[in-house]
Amino acid sequence: VQATLAIPITDREPGSERDSGRVLQLGLRDYLLGVSDVTGELMRYAIGAIGRRGGQGTAREVSAFVRDCKAGE
Repeated sequence: VQATLAIPITDREPGSERDSGRVLQLGLRDYLLGVSDVTGELMRYAIGAIGRRGGQGTAREVSAFVRDCKAGE
């Protein structure tokens, strides 16, 4: 079984957004790898936030969100 995600690409111009007619085809494996990469980047963001003012709360929120995402695995 092969699954493909089709994402329409829009052209963005100041004040308007129109469909370009182009579509990004993304296979299931690539999609899942991308989702895994997003959670890793979020954790990197959380670690970086710790050093900023008020960042500990942000780090906790992001970390909890990532844990919730991974709990469904």
